[in-house]
Amino acid sequence: MLQDIVIGQAPNKMYSSYYPVKDKEGITPQTRAIFFCMLATGVQKLFTYNDCREFIFRLAVMFKQLDVIDNFFRDDFLFSFKFEEKYFRISTDDLLAHIGLHTTHYPDAAMPLDEWYEKMEKLWQLGIWTSIAGGAINPLAHLVFEETSGDTVNVKMKSLDVQIPHNHKNNAKILATNVMKDMPRKPFDQFYEEERETLQKMEEYLNFIKSPLPIRYDWDSLPEENQQAILKHLVDEDFYREGMTMEDAIEEYAEWIPDLVYLAWINANGLAGDLYFSEIDPRVDFDLSRYSELGVDDGINLGVTYDTFDLYTIEEYLVDPLNKNKKVS
Repeated sequence: MLQDIVIGQAPNKMYSSYYPVKDKEGITPQTRAIFFCMLATGVQKLFTYNDCREFIFRLAVMFKQLDVIDNFFRDDFLFSFKFEEKYFRISTDDLLAHIGLHTTHYPDAAMPLDEWYEKMEKLWQLGIWTSIAGGAINPLAHLVFEETSGDTVNVKMKSLDVQIPHNHKNNAKILATNVMKDMPRKPFDQFYEEERETLQKMEEYLNFIKSPLPIRYDWDSLPEENQQAILKHLVDEDFYREGMTMEDAIEEYAEWIPDLVYLAWINANGLAGDLYFSEIDPRVDFDLSRYSELGVDDGINLGVTYDTFDLYTIEEYLVDPLNKNKKVS
């Protein structure tokens, strides 16, 4: 059963979108493994029969290409793994038990296949780190990383330095089709029937985040006096001079000046929620990594960055006159 998606709860009554299913003893090893594999395969949701088939297909391709799990789908289970000195299996029944699990708050279709082929290796590694950072100790981590000394780790999986052979893809497609032949459709239909209303809200939100923003950021369109007021605030007085351009500020002072202005523009125009939790309107083209260590000793916190540079003082110069949701009047 779906919980309130406004607070980011994923489908099925015990599921959270970033912290997988829990039982009385905590998050189950099977859920940890499935959740991670979804991150690694770019399959964002297990809602439909086709979602499940695509997931199995990509697992088969990935395990073969990266050479991390032997004997995929042997003896009526998809794969097995060892976790905390115990062995576990992932079967099709486990997938059915996880109908409704998703890896983002508002999941869209899976990552395009061609894009996933190119990013497979990075997603596998990123999935390990993401699931661990999210509090979900990953039972498959030992397949990828081996500890060397201290905090240093080595990647021990096979590097994806060649294209995926066509026969690997064909074999994976045949395997997924055969596996799904024995998978009942009723649980998927039942899930959609029970969660119709919430899924509809989710679809409406997906349409919203795909809609264009009514305004756009354009530094060059700002009045000259606004540009000067902004640069005078952000550039140290020892470097600032009247008539300075953004290009001058970047070259003579700091390359991160445009990133701070952009963040202030976002907030000034009502396109941000709580910056301490990096809540940015999903329609905004935003690269969080560009704010690494800006105002933070180690890491990223947009709220701290905003306060450190007193960006609220330049908001008035960045409000779009056409924006009905502007923060500053």
